Amino acid sequence: MPEPRVMVMSDDTAKHTPGSMLSPRGRIPAVLSCIVLLVTCYFSLYSRHLIAIFIEKHHASRKATPEPRTDLDDKLNYRARPGVQTQTSWNAPIMWELMFDNNLFDRQHKKANTTVALTVFAVGRYLEAYLKTFLASAEEHFMLGLPVTYFVFTDLPEKVPNIKLAPHRNIQVVKVEKHSRWQDISMMRMKTISEVIDTVLQHNFTYVFCFDVDQKFFKARFGFEALGESVALLHAHFYKLPKNCSHMTEIQSQSLHG
Repeated sequence: MPEPRVMVMSDDTAKHTPGSMLSPRGRIPAVLSCIVLLVTCYFSLYSRHLIAIFIEKHHASRKATPEPRTDLDDKLNYRARPGVQTQTSWNAPIMWELMFDNNLFDRQHKKANTTVALTVFAVGRYLEAYLKTFLASAEEHFMLGLPVTYFVFTDLPEKVPNIKLAPHRNIQVVKVEKHSRWQDISMMRMKTISEVIDTVLQHNFTYVFCFDVDQKFFKARFGFEALGESVALLHAHFYKLPKNCSHMTEIQSQSLHG
């Protein structure tokens, strides 16, 4: 890429350049414009400086209170399951049974008074078809022994099933609009979850999970070993597929190339 050129004019050149000389009337607006530009640049740089300070303080406060998971990851046995991948390419653990001491995870998170929020959308026919099974299976396997609040987003609050919950576990129903197109439903879902996380969940819960209502928790536990700063669920459909198989096939998708 060619470098930008800088044109330098000498005094003699300036004297003979048409339009280079300003009349007294023209100098005043030019000077005022320069002053306004300088003031604008100053406040722009100052605001960026304040934002940088805020971000630095924010990260410092987070580092001052490390998550229990940080130390527990050092105790994982990655060789316990030689038949499956136990780490991602960026060294994040992929949790399997036998890799961890569940009692160790349970003790540390209970000691830390960890709390969990689980968000799920059950709009339209999805409520009647899936919500009861989802909640019932979560009560059998999801974060047993920890305080859990289910946030059910639905357009039909009166039809949310009555599920028997363990102590320190409850359901919060949030009414949302119903949209006819699935694209609108997906966009609304992301927007609503973001707003609730920003205004409510981040101030009251240690961890937040977002699940699809047509999922089900099966026989194995979904316990404290799954708690982390960023967690993704490995889709069961890809369990026996080759490691180089991508879940995304669209050429335009960034995740395909990531």
